[in-house]
Order: sequence, then C-alpha cells, then structure tokens
Amino acid sequence: MNTGQLSLLDVVTRAERPRKRTTGTSKAAARALEASGDATRRRMVCLTGLRAFWNRFQVWPTADELARFLFERGLIDSAHRDAVAPRLNELADGWWMTRPLEGGRTERVQVGGGEVERGAKRRSTRSGRTVLTWRVREIGSLPAGARRD
Repeated sequence: MNTGQLSLLDVVTRAERPRKRTTGTSKAAARALEASGDATRRRMVCLTGLRAFWNRFQVWPTADELARFLFERGLIDSAHRDAVAPRLNELADGWWMTRPLEGGRTERVQVGGGEVERGAKRRSTRSGRTVLTWRVREIGSLPAGARRD
C-alpha cells in the first residue's frame, strides 16, 4: 500500500479550486469610491483613528473596536467593522489604481501599503472572538515578514 501524499497517488485526482470572483457591483463601487477621492479620505480617517485609539487606550484595536470608536466620534457612518476593514487592508497591503499610458492604453499598478500592519490576535471587547489587531507601523521598521540580513 502506498502511504505517500494524496497528491502523489495515481487514483486521487485533485479538483481545481475556483478563483474568487468579484461581482460587478463591488468593482463599480470601488471604482466610484476611488474616482470621487473618498477612498483616500477614508484611509486617512482609519490611519488617524488608529493613532487616536492607541493614544487614548494604549492598546491596538480590532476592526470592530476601531469602527465603534470612529462612529462614536462621527467620523464614519456605521459602527460595523466593514466600514473600516477594507481600508485597513489597503493601508497594509496597498491598493490598485489605473494609470494612463501613451497611445490611450492604461496600466493597473499597486500603490501604497505598509502604513499599518496586522498585530497579534486577541479577544475583541465587542464580539468576544479572537481576531487580529491593527497597528501603525513605526518609522524605519521593516515590513512584517521581512528579514534583516
């Protein structure tokens, strides 16, 4: 009997995983947000909110806690984590923009990122679940996962 890995067995076929598809509605909403300039404002609200949360409580917030904090101050329209989580991910990983090239062509480029990083997981004071915290990256620090040689 072959005790090797499943992927090496002749009788096992591996099913291809479908790629995540984004609906046209969410793509259109993201494009409209970037075109209006509101995405930049929302990213700045999240970044300054992270700093203010740290200064007030001396602990880095979860997305739920940050959303509640910003909502109570009237800076965002909803106390739900979805109001800040996409912006936090953009501040950590960057976001895609389209720039024009010569000849009427365009090119998608990833810009930004590295302003915040994912911190240690802890129990959220709002949901009770163990979730990621978010923190502002210190000036001069290496991005998460980078090695100093």
